[in-house]
Amino acid sequence: MMWGTLEFDAYINSLVMDSRDGERKGLPMAVGAELLWLQNVNKLRRALGIQERLKISLRDALAKVQMEDDALKSKDVWGAPQRGAGAERGHQKMPGSRQPHRRVEKKTLFEMVYGLVTSKYVILLVVAVFTYKALWPSIRPFFFE
Repeated sequence: MMWGTLEFDAYINSLVMDSRDGERKGLPMAVGAELLWLQNVNKLRRALGIQERLKISLRDALAKVQMEDDALKSKDVWGAPQRGAGAERGHQKMPGSRQPHRRVEKKTLFEMVYGLVTSKYVILLVVAVFTYKALWPSIRPFFFE
């Protein structure tokens, strides 16, 4: 349920980080490596969602994900695994419950126009119109002889 969210990263950190004052024995190396790999894949999934939503490059989306993570680290959520990242934003986390809502980022006028202009359907329409304009004079005699 947490896949693709910041809460998943906080949960993985709660599994990997020692929050018991050194009493934790730790995870086997293979398990720790798998958890960190899953965390990296989750960050990429978050970045892909941001990239698609904001129509920005993957590099910029990854930078936004990193900024979110850095902001969360400054709140010391990693040190308190019982509090998920959602708790910092006022969400109550209950087992088996879904995220109550996702924050919708408002787009600027430029982002909306850019998204429309770079839409694959608009580009396909423009290519079709130019193809029609270029080919019609040469194929017109076949239709109207």
